[in-house]
Amino acid sequence: MNILIIDDSPSDVVLLHYRLKKVGYKNFLTATSANEAFKILKIDDPDHSPDIDLILMDVEMPEISGIEACRQIKLTKHIKDIPVVMVSARTDLSAFKLALSAGALDYIQKPVKEAELLARVHSALKFKHEIDIRKDREKELIEANRLVEVEREKAEGLLHNILPEKIVNDLKQKGTTKPELFQNVTVFFSDIVKFTQLSSMLEPEALINELDEMFTAFDNIMEKNECERIKTIGDAYLAVCGMPDKNPKHAENMANAALEIIEYLTNRNENALINWKVRVGIHSGEVIGSVVGIKKYIYDIFGDTVNTASRMESQSEPMKINVSETTYQLLKHAFLFTERPKIHLKGKGGTNMYFLNTRI
Repeated sequence: MNILIIDDSPSDVVLLHYRLKKVGYKNFLTATSANEAFKILKIDDPDHSPDIDLILMDVEMPEISGIEACRQIKLTKHIKDIPVVMVSARTDLSAFKLALSAGALDYIQKPVKEAELLARVHSALKFKHEIDIRKDREKELIEANRLVEVEREKAEGLLHNILPEKIVNDLKQKGTTKPELFQNVTVFFSDIVKFTQLSSMLEPEALINELDEMFTAFDNIMEKNECERIKTIGDAYLAVCGMPDKNPKHAENMANAALEIIEYLTNRNENALINWKVRVGIHSGEVIGSVVGIKKYIYDIFGDTVNTASRMESQSEPMKINVSETTYQLLKHAFLFTERPKIHLKGKGGTNMYFLNTRI
Protein backbone atom coordinates (compact mmCIF):
# COMPACT_ATOMS: atom_id res chain seq x y z
CA MET A 1 0.00 0.00 0.00
CA ASN A 2 1.33 3.42 -0.96
CA ILE A 3 0.89 6.37 1.40
CA LEU A 4 1.52 9.95 0.28
CA ILE A 5 2.57 12.29 3.12
CA ILE A 6 2.21 16.00 2.37
CA ASP A 7 3.83 18.22 5.01
CA ASP A 8 6.31 21.10 4.89
CA SER A 9 7.80 20.07 8.26
CA PRO A 10 10.62 17.51 7.82
CA SER A 11 10.44 16.48 11.47
CA ASP A 12 6.71 15.72 11.24
CA VAL A 13 7.32 13.66 8.09
CA VAL A 14 10.07 11.66 9.83
CA LEU A 15 7.79 11.03 12.81
CA LEU A 16 4.95 9.77 10.61
CA HIS A 17 7.35 7.52 8.69
CA TYR A 18 8.76 6.09 11.90
CA ARG A 19 5.43 5.30 13.52
CA LEU A 20 3.95 3.76 10.39
CA LYS A 21 7.03 1.69 9.57
CA LYS A 22 6.92 0.18 13.06
CA VAL A 23 3.68 -1.61 12.20
CA GLY A 24 4.68 -2.74 8.73
CA TYR A 25 3.83 0.09 6.35
CA LYS A 26 6.74 0.41 3.91
CA ASN A 27 5.83 2.37 0.82
CA PHE A 28 5.81 6.15 1.24
CA LEU A 29 5.91 9.14 -1.06
CA THR A 30 6.59 12.60 0.31
CA ALA A 31 5.70 16.12 -0.83
CA THR A 32 6.47 19.38 0.96
CA SER A 33 3.73 21.40 -0.76
CA ALA A 34 0.37 21.00 -2.46
CA ASN A 35 1.85 21.74 -5.89
CA GLU A 36 4.49 19.05 -5.42
CA ALA A 37 1.76 16.63 -4.36
CA PHE A 38 -0.33 17.51 -7.42
CA LYS A 39 2.58 16.43 -9.65
CA ILE A 40 2.86 13.10 -7.83
CA LEU A 41 -0.91 12.63 -8.13
CA LYS A 42 -0.83 13.62 -11.84
CA ILE A 43 -3.78 15.89 -11.18
CA ASP A 44 -3.67 17.26 -14.75
CA ASP A 45 -3.40 13.86 -16.43
CA PRO A 46 -6.75 12.02 -16.23
CA ASP A 47 -5.40 9.10 -18.30
CA HIS A 48 -2.94 8.08 -15.57
CA SER A 49 -4.32 7.29 -12.13
CA PRO A 50 -1.54 7.28 -9.49
CA ASP A 51 -0.96 4.19 -7.37
CA ILE A 52 -1.74 5.95 -4.09
CA ASP A 53 -3.91 4.38 -1.39
CA LEU A 54 -3.93 7.14 1.24
CA ILE A 55 -2.99 10.80 1.62
CA LEU A 56 -1.87 12.21 4.99
CA MET A 57 -1.86 16.00 4.55
CA ASP A 58 -0.98 18.89 6.81
CA VAL A 59 -3.54 21.69 6.96
CA GLU A 60 -1.11 24.62 7.27
CA MET A 61 1.13 24.73 4.20
CA PRO A 62 2.63 27.55 2.10
CA GLU A 63 0.95 28.75 -1.13
CA ILE A 64 -1.97 26.31 -1.12
CA SER A 65 -3.43 25.18 2.20
CA GLY A 66 -4.19 21.56 2.94
CA ILE A 67 -7.93 22.37 2.97
CA GLU A 68 -7.80 23.87 -0.54
CA ALA A 69 -5.56 21.06 -1.80
CA CYS A 70 -8.02 18.49 -0.45
CA ARG A 71 -10.89 20.31 -2.16
CA GLN A 72 -9.05 20.24 -5.52
CA ILE A 73 -8.25 16.54 -5.14
CA LYS A 74 -11.89 15.70 -4.45
CA LEU A 75 -12.98 17.69 -7.51
CA THR A 76 -10.63 15.73 -9.78
CA LYS A 77 -12.33 12.59 -11.11
CA HIS A 78 -9.38 10.23 -11.45
CA ILE A 79 -8.03 10.85 -7.92
CA LYS A 80 -11.14 11.82 -5.93
CA ASP A 81 -11.52 8.33 -4.44
CA ILE A 82 -8.15 8.45 -2.67
CA PRO A 83 -8.97 8.99 1.03
CA VAL A 84 -7.46 12.11 2.59
CA VAL A 85 -6.70 12.33 6.31
CA MET A 86 -5.88 15.87 7.44
CA VAL A 87 -3.17 16.43 10.08
CA SER A 88 -3.11 19.74 11.98
CA ALA A 89 -2.00 21.42 15.19
CA ARG A 90 -5.29 23.33 15.25
CA THR A 91 -7.66 22.10 17.92
CA ASP A 92 -10.69 24.27 17.19
CA LEU A 93 -13.85 22.63 15.89
CA SER A 94 -13.99 24.94 12.86
CA ALA A 95 -10.77 23.42 11.45
CA PHE A 96 -12.29 19.95 11.75
CA LYS A 97 -15.46 21.10 9.98
CA LEU A 98 -13.46 22.79 7.20
CA ALA A 99 -11.50 19.59 6.58
CA LEU A 100 -14.61 17.43 6.34
CA SER A 101 -16.42 19.96 4.13
CA ALA A 102 -13.43 19.90 1.75
CA GLY A 103 -13.82 16.13 1.41
CA ALA A 104 -11.37 14.80 4.01
CA LEU A 105 -12.23 11.38 5.39
CA ASP A 106 -10.72 12.00 8.81
CA TYR A 107 -8.74 14.43 10.95
CA ILE A 108 -5.72 13.92 13.26
CA GLN A 109 -4.46 16.51 15.71
CA LYS A 110 -0.80 17.30 16.32
CA PRO A 111 1.15 16.23 18.21
CA VAL A 112 0.17 12.94 16.65
CA LYS A 113 -0.67 10.15 19.06
CA GLU A 114 0.57 6.81 17.77
CA ALA A 115 -2.56 4.81 18.60
CA GLU A 116 -4.83 7.40 17.01
CA LEU A 117 -2.64 7.61 13.89
CA LEU A 118 -2.59 3.86 13.38
CA ALA A 119 -6.32 3.50 13.98
CA ARG A 120 -7.25 6.26 11.52
CA VAL A 121 -4.76 5.06 8.88
CA HIS A 122 -6.07 1.50 9.20
CA SER A 123 -9.66 2.73 8.88
CA ALA A 124 -8.85 4.91 5.84
CA LEU A 125 -6.98 2.12 4.05
CA LYS A 126 -9.85 -0.29 4.73
CA PHE A 127 -12.21 2.30 3.24
CA LYS A 128 -9.97 2.62 0.15
CA HIS A 129 -9.86 -1.17 -0.20
CA GLU A 130 -13.67 -1.30 -0.18
CA ILE A 131 -13.79 1.45 -2.81
CA ASP A 132 -11.37 -0.53 -5.01
CA ILE A 133 -13.49 -3.67 -4.64
CA ARG A 134 -16.62 -1.72 -5.59
CA LYS A 135 -14.87 -0.22 -8.62
CA ASP A 136 -13.67 -3.65 -9.73
CA ARG A 137 -17.20 -4.98 -9.43
CA GLU A 138 -18.53 -2.04 -11.39
CA LYS A 139 -15.96 -2.72 -14.11
CA GLU A 140 -16.93 -6.39 -14.15
CA LEU A 141 -20.61 -5.43 -14.38
CA ILE A 142 -19.91 -2.98 -17.20
CA GLU A 143 -17.91 -5.64 -19.04
CA ALA A 144 -20.63 -8.23 -18.44
CA ASN A 145 -23.25 -5.81 -19.75
CA ARG A 146 -21.05 -5.08 -22.75
CA LEU A 147 -20.72 -8.78 -23.52
CA VAL A 148 -24.48 -9.23 -23.14
CA GLU A 149 -25.03 -6.36 -25.56
CA VAL A 150 -22.52 -7.84 -28.01
CA GLU A 151 -24.32 -11.19 -27.88
CA ARG A 152 -27.68 -9.46 -28.22
CA GLU A 153 -26.45 -7.62 -31.30
CA LYS A 154 -25.09 -10.88 -32.72
CA ALA A 155 -28.41 -12.61 -32.12
CA GLU A 156 -30.30 -9.71 -33.66
CA GLY A 157 -27.92 -9.73 -36.61
CA LEU A 158 -28.56 -13.43 -37.13
CA LEU A 159 -32.31 -12.80 -36.99
CA HIS A 160 -31.95 -10.06 -39.61
CA ASN A 161 -30.04 -12.52 -41.78
CA ILE A 162 -32.81 -15.12 -41.74
CA LEU A 163 -35.95 -13.02 -41.22
CA PRO A 164 -37.35 -9.87 -42.86
CA GLU A 165 -36.82 -6.71 -40.82
CA LYS A 166 -40.53 -6.23 -40.12
CA ILE A 167 -40.76 -9.75 -38.70
CA VAL A 168 -37.68 -9.18 -36.52
CA ASN A 169 -39.26 -5.99 -35.15
CA ASP A 170 -42.49 -7.86 -34.38
CA LEU A 171 -40.55 -10.54 -32.50
CA LYS A 172 -38.59 -7.92 -30.53
CA GLN A 173 -41.64 -5.84 -29.61
CA LYS A 174 -44.32 -8.52 -29.18
CA GLY A 175 -42.34 -11.71 -28.74
CA THR A 176 -44.36 -13.34 -31.52
CA THR A 177 -45.56 -12.85 -35.07
CA LYS A 178 -48.72 -14.23 -36.65
CA PRO A 179 -49.20 -15.74 -40.12
CA GLU A 180 -50.33 -13.04 -42.52
CA LEU A 181 -52.02 -13.04 -45.91
CA PHE A 182 -50.49 -10.62 -48.41
CA GLN A 183 -52.66 -9.75 -51.40
CA ASN A 184 -50.27 -8.29 -53.96
CA VAL A 185 -46.96 -10.12 -54.07
CA THR A 186 -44.60 -11.20 -56.83
CA VAL A 187 -42.65 -14.42 -56.28
CA PHE A 188 -39.29 -15.23 -57.90
CA PHE A 189 -37.90 -18.74 -58.29
CA SER A 190 -34.56 -19.59 -59.86
CA ASP A 191 -32.73 -22.86 -60.30
CA ILE A 192 -29.26 -23.57 -61.65
CA VAL A 193 -29.24 -25.51 -64.92
CA LYS A 194 -27.34 -28.84 -64.78
CA PHE A 195 -26.29 -28.09 -61.22
CA THR A 196 -25.64 -31.72 -60.24
CA GLN A 197 -23.44 -32.31 -63.28
CA LEU A 198 -21.45 -29.09 -62.87
CA SER A 199 -21.10 -29.36 -59.10
CA SER A 200 -19.49 -32.81 -59.42
CA MET A 201 -16.55 -31.07 -61.12
CA LEU A 202 -15.75 -29.02 -58.01
CA GLU A 203 -14.38 -29.71 -54.56
CA PRO A 204 -16.98 -29.01 -51.83
CA GLU A 205 -15.27 -25.83 -50.64
CA ALA A 206 -14.97 -24.46 -54.17
CA LEU A 207 -18.62 -25.27 -54.85
CA ILE A 208 -19.80 -23.46 -51.72
CA ASN A 209 -17.62 -20.47 -52.60
CA GLU A 210 -19.22 -20.32 -56.05
CA LEU A 211 -22.75 -20.49 -54.64
CA ASP A 212 -21.92 -17.96 -51.93
CA GLU A 213 -20.57 -15.49 -54.48
CA MET A 214 -23.59 -15.86 -56.76
CA PHE A 215 -26.24 -15.78 -54.06
CA THR A 216 -24.59 -12.79 -52.38
CA ALA A 217 -24.84 -10.97 -55.71
CA PHE A 218 -28.48 -12.07 -56.00
CA ASP A 219 -29.15 -10.76 -52.48
CA ASN A 220 -27.63 -7.38 -53.31
CA ILE A 221 -29.69 -7.12 -56.48
CA MET A 222 -32.87 -8.04 -54.61
CA GLU A 223 -32.19 -5.53 -51.85
CA LYS A 224 -31.46 -2.80 -54.39
CA ASN A 225 -34.88 -3.43 -55.97
CA GLU A 226 -36.75 -3.56 -52.63
CA CYS A 227 -37.21 -7.31 -52.84
CA GLU A 228 -36.64 -9.86 -50.09
CA ARG A 229 -34.82 -13.15 -50.35
CA ILE A 230 -36.84 -15.79 -48.47
CA LYS A 231 -34.46 -18.74 -48.64
CA THR A 232 -32.13 -20.85 -50.70
CA ILE A 233 -32.57 -24.60 -51.01
CA GLY A 234 -29.43 -26.09 -52.49
CA ASP A 235 -29.10 -24.32 -55.83
CA ALA A 236 -32.66 -22.91 -55.76
CA TYR A 237 -33.26 -19.28 -54.84
CA LEU A 238 -36.65 -17.94 -53.65
CA ALA A 239 -37.47 -14.25 -53.29
CA VAL A 240 -40.52 -11.99 -53.05
CA CYS A 241 -41.55 -8.39 -53.47
CA GLY A 242 -44.59 -6.84 -51.80
CA MET A 243 -44.24 -8.56 -48.43
CA PRO A 244 -43.91 -8.21 -45.54
CA ASP A 245 -43.86 -4.52 -46.51
CA LYS A 246 -46.43 -3.65 -49.14
CA ASN A 247 -45.06 -2.37 -52.43
CA PRO A 248 -47.33 -1.20 -55.27
CA LYS A 249 -44.45 -1.78 -57.71
CA HIS A 250 -43.88 -5.37 -56.59
CA ALA A 251 -44.08 -6.87 -60.09
CA GLU A 252 -41.98 -4.16 -61.73
CA ASN A 253 -39.30 -4.32 -59.04
CA MET A 254 -39.05 -8.08 -59.29
CA ALA A 255 -38.85 -7.93 -63.09
CA ASN A 256 -35.97 -5.46 -62.80
CA ALA A 257 -34.22 -7.71 -60.29
CA ALA A 258 -34.63 -10.77 -62.53
CA LEU A 259 -33.20 -8.94 -65.55
CA GLU A 260 -30.25 -7.72 -63.46
CA ILE A 261 -29.54 -11.26 -62.25
CA ILE A 262 -29.44 -12.56 -65.83
CA GLU A 263 -27.15 -9.66 -66.76
CA TYR A 264 -24.91 -10.35 -63.75
CA LEU A 265 -24.51 -14.03 -64.66
CA THR A 266 -23.92 -13.23 -68.33
CA ASN A 267 -21.08 -10.86 -67.41
CA ARG A 268 -19.70 -13.23 -64.79
CA ASN A 269 -19.62 -16.14 -67.21
CA GLU A 270 -17.30 -14.27 -69.58
CA ASN A 271 -14.34 -14.87 -67.26
CA ALA A 272 -15.54 -17.67 -64.99
CA LEU A 273 -14.14 -21.21 -64.97
CA ILE A 274 -17.68 -22.58 -64.86
CA ASN A 275 -20.57 -20.98 -66.70
CA TRP A 276 -23.52 -21.10 -64.36
CA LYS A 277 -26.91 -20.62 -65.98
CA VAL A 278 -30.28 -20.26 -64.30
CA ARG A 279 -33.91 -20.71 -65.16
CA VAL A 280 -36.20 -18.09 -63.65
CA GLY A 281 -39.92 -18.20 -63.00
CA ILE A 282 -42.12 -15.32 -61.79
CA HIS A 283 -45.76 -15.21 -60.72
CA SER A 284 -47.89 -12.69 -58.83
CA GLY A 285 -50.79 -13.11 -56.44
CA GLU A 286 -51.71 -13.85 -52.81
CA VAL A 287 -49.09 -15.26 -50.47
CA ILE A 288 -49.19 -16.38 -46.84
CA GLY A 289 -46.07 -15.50 -44.85
CA SER A 290 -45.21 -16.91 -41.45
CA VAL A 291 -42.37 -17.75 -39.11
CA VAL A 292 -42.00 -21.51 -38.85
CA GLY A 293 -40.32 -23.22 -35.92
CA ILE A 294 -39.86 -22.51 -32.23
CA LYS A 295 -36.15 -22.93 -31.53
CA LYS A 296 -34.86 -22.48 -35.07
CA TYR A 297 -36.78 -19.71 -36.77
CA ILE A 298 -37.33 -19.61 -40.49
CA TYR A 299 -39.63 -17.26 -42.36
CA ASP A 300 -41.40 -19.06 -45.19
CA ILE A 301 -44.14 -18.43 -47.74
CA PHE A 302 -47.05 -20.60 -48.77
CA GLY A 303 -49.92 -20.73 -51.23
CA ASP A 304 -50.81 -21.38 -54.85
CA THR A 305 -48.86 -18.30 -55.95
CA VAL A 306 -45.66 -19.86 -54.65
CA ASN A 307 -46.41 -23.17 -56.33
CA THR A 308 -47.21 -21.46 -59.62
CA ALA A 309 -43.97 -19.44 -59.52
CA SER A 310 -42.09 -22.71 -59.02
CA ARG A 311 -43.85 -24.22 -62.03
CA MET A 312 -43.03 -21.11 -64.08
CA GLU A 313 -39.38 -21.77 -63.25
CA SER A 314 -39.57 -25.45 -64.20
CA GLN A 315 -41.08 -24.47 -67.59
CA SER A 316 -38.45 -21.79 -68.23
CA GLU A 317 -35.26 -22.14 -70.26
CA PRO A 318 -31.59 -21.46 -69.47
CA MET A 319 -30.94 -17.75 -68.85
CA LYS A 320 -34.58 -16.85 -69.50
CA ILE A 321 -37.29 -15.42 -67.27
CA ASN A 322 -40.63 -17.18 -67.59
CA VAL A 323 -43.56 -15.03 -66.47
CA SER A 324 -47.17 -16.01 -65.79
CA GLU A 325 -50.20 -14.38 -67.39
CA THR A 326 -50.98 -12.56 -64.14
CA THR A 327 -47.53 -11.01 -63.90
CA TYR A 328 -47.50 -10.26 -67.63
CA GLN A 329 -50.66 -8.17 -67.26
CA LEU A 330 -48.97 -6.14 -64.51
CA LEU A 331 -45.84 -5.53 -66.58
CA LYS A 332 -46.83 -5.35 -70.25
CA HIS A 333 -46.96 -1.55 -70.24
CA ALA A 334 -43.30 -1.26 -69.20
CA PHE A 335 -41.51 -4.36 -70.50
CA LEU A 336 -41.09 -6.31 -73.72
CA PHE A 337 -42.10 -9.98 -73.80
CA THR A 338 -42.08 -12.97 -76.08
CA GLU A 339 -45.37 -14.83 -75.93
CA ARG A 340 -45.01 -18.59 -75.70
CA PRO A 341 -47.37 -21.32 -76.91
CA LYS A 342 -49.71 -22.44 -74.16
CA ILE A 343 -48.14 -25.05 -71.93
CA HIS A 344 -50.21 -27.64 -70.13
CA LEU A 345 -49.78 -27.63 -66.37
CA LYS A 346 -51.26 -30.35 -64.21
CA GLY A 347 -54.36 -29.05 -62.49
CA LYS A 348 -54.37 -25.82 -64.53
CA GLY A 349 -54.68 -26.95 -68.14
CA GLY A 350 -53.30 -24.85 -70.97
CA THR A 351 -51.44 -21.95 -69.39
CA ASN A 352 -50.22 -18.72 -70.96
CA MET A 353 -46.57 -17.92 -70.33
CA TYR A 354 -44.22 -15.20 -71.52
CA PHE A 355 -40.47 -14.71 -71.64
CA LEU A 356 -39.49 -11.38 -70.11
CA ASN A 357 -36.96 -9.73 -72.44
CA THR A 358 -36.22 -6.16 -71.39
CA ARG A 359 -37.69 -2.85 -70.30
CA ILE A 360 -39.37 -0.72 -72.93
